[in-house]
This record gives sequence, structure tokens and C-alpha cells, in this order.
Amino acid sequence: MKSGSKDVVHAVIFDFDNTLVNTQKVITDAYNQIFEDMSKRHGISKKILSSEIEKIETKMVRNVDKTKENYDRGSWFEMLSKNLNMGLSKKQINKYRDKFYSYMLENVEFSEHTESILADIKASGKKVALLTEKDDAIEGFKQHRVEKLSFSRHFDLIVIAGDTIPERKISPIAFSKTVKMLNVSPKNVLMVGDRLDIDVEHGKEVGMRTVLFKSYASSGTGLYKPDYIVSDLREILSIIK
Repeated sequence: MKSGSKDVVHAVIFDFDNTLVNTQKVITDAYNQIFEDMSKRHGISKKILSSEIEKIETKMVRNVDKTKENYDRGSWFEMLSKNLNMGLSKKQINKYRDKFYSYMLENVEFSEHTESILADIKASGKKVALLTEKDDAIEGFKQHRVEKLSFSRHFDLIVIAGDTIPERKISPIAFSKTVKMLNVSPKNVLMVGDRLDIDVEHGKEVGMRTVLFKSYASSGTGLYKPDYIVSDLREILSIIK
């Protein structure tokens, strides 16, 4: 954990995917199930399928122009079919897409300490907020994913960028609007997320202190260094004292 400035923290804003929940593992497990079926039906090894989906992910998500990010796994499976000459029908693509999102909804992994961490932050008199990106593929899917978790009751504010507000997380405006809704000064807010290029960069741009969480799948490169780097969310409790 790296030390930062000592402005009093009045609120903590958390990212969702790969910060509060281990989305990367659930995605990997969902793919494993789908590729098991694809492999049996189309005679293509799971290794080849996994390698190709990684290439598609790089093209659809890990790009410099974040405005072109596309997380719709239906379009990903369509590209997978085309790239590997699988000849999947629209019905088959939709079946795999639905299977992927059903798995995502029903299988959530997070630390056993998550709820107590959020409860302790609130008990200390600080506000707790969630700022997360909408899931493009299914309307209301992200809200459903969040609200089905018991720890969501600890949030004073839930902002789903692209739904609650029109701005997406690729814009610092989503961060500044979230701070404004909390009615606190940015310098008294701690932003916790896994992406240097979004959570840290935009958090710093609007004047917040930032925490890079590295346990699950921290990614991207950013213009700024985080004030803190943690691998266990319990470390947040010592930061906000």
C-alpha cells in the first residue's frame, strides 16, 4: 500500500467488476462451459477457442479508443464463428450468448469480507457509493447483477453509467456527477477501482484520491499513478482512518 495525502475521506466510491466482484473468473468459467459444448459439436479444441476469444477481446475491449469498446458477447461469438469457420446459426449464437449471461448472473464471486468492509465504512460515518458501467447486451442487466447481492444494501448511491446517467465511465463526467450526487468535495472522496485508464485516470482528473485494486484483473495504462495500490479491500479501512 502506497501512502497518499491526508485529506479527510467523507465518501468512498467503488467500481464493481473486478473490484467488488471477481468478474474475470466468472467470465473464464462461463467460457469454459460454452467452449466445452462448442468443442464437442464442432471439433475445435478448447485451447483454440480460448485463444481466438482472447484475440477478439483485445479487438473489442482493449483498445486505445475506449469509445469503441463492445462487450456484447453475442457479437463476440458471431466473430468467433466467422474467424474459425464454425458456421454457427443465429439461433446457436443466441443460445451461447444467453448461456453466457445466465452464468454471469447466477455465479458471482467476491471476498467473504466484502459486506463487512462496506458496513464498516458506513459505520465510520462515511458515504459509500458504487459507480459501474452498464452492460450493453441486456437492458437492466447490471442493475440486476448488483441488486441481487446482499452487500448492495450498504450503498448510499448506485450509479450505473449509461443508465442512471447518460455518460459512460469512459468520460470523467460520470465521475464528477457521482461526486456531485454524494454532495461532497472531490478531494474528500476515495475512488477504488481496477482500471488505471478509467477508475484511476478519471478519478484523478476530477480531483479524487484513487486506489488501484489489483487482486482480480487490474488493467490498462493511465496518465496518473494511483495514490494507493492494494490487493485486499480490507486495506481501505486503514486508508480512510
